[in-house]
Amino acid sequence: MITYKQYAPTRFDIKGLNLLDNQNWLVCPVNKTRDSDALDRSNFDKIERLLVDNDPNETEHTIASFNHWACGWFYLILVNPSSKSEEIVNNAIERLENYPILDEDLFSEYELKDNE
Repeated sequence: MITYKQYAPTRFDIKGLNLLDNQNWLVCPVNKTRDSDALDRSNFDKIERLLVDNDPNETEHTIASFNHWACGWFYLILVNPSSKSEEIVNNAIERLENYPILDEDLFSEYELKDNE
């Protein structure tokens, strides 16, 4: 994962824009945009649930939301380095390297809603 100060949504954007208190936090590579499909949304939401279960007061992670000229809006998960939240995200990323779905039930639920 890269730090937020190294992150830009596209090459046309400024790295580390805003979020001055989180510049050294790590950016989870799973994000959610207006155009995300059921798979992307379910994986993002599963990681968010895992983080909230571990850190309900959001001291080790935060969900950042942005408006964006290209995709309308997007959400990022930022985690404090060397925290339990970083470990949770790293475990999720490792799981995704072997299989693209973190939660089959959640994915199926989102897929059914998309097809209604």
